[in-house]
Amino acid sequence: MSSLPYPNDDFSTPERLDEASWWRFLESEVEATKNAYRAKPSLILRDFNAEKATSQDYAERELLELVQNAADAATEAGGNGKVRIEIRKNGLIVANTGQPVFVR
Repeated sequence: MSSLPYPNDDFSTPERLDEASWWRFLESEVEATKNAYRAKPSLILRDFNAEKATSQDYAERELLELVQNAADAATEAGGNGKVRIEIRKNGLIVANTGQPVFVR
């Protein structure tokens, strides 16, 4: 089973977790977000407005942004990188050879 990057508690270096542990982490993050919204419902509107603004900022240039992110990741990894873009029936896959992604 492959492992996925995951930050340690101080977010300084990624640890490696198996898929089940990664899902447990994501589920706990979703539950924490729900609890925050229950405690302070105004956060829902704030977050909605932030997402709306971000989507408008990236409108019609999403693919360009993903390729630029890949180029940045390759630079951080110390060299040239490659990008793979696949269009499938159920979605778009964009992968690169830069630094692995982890939550900060």
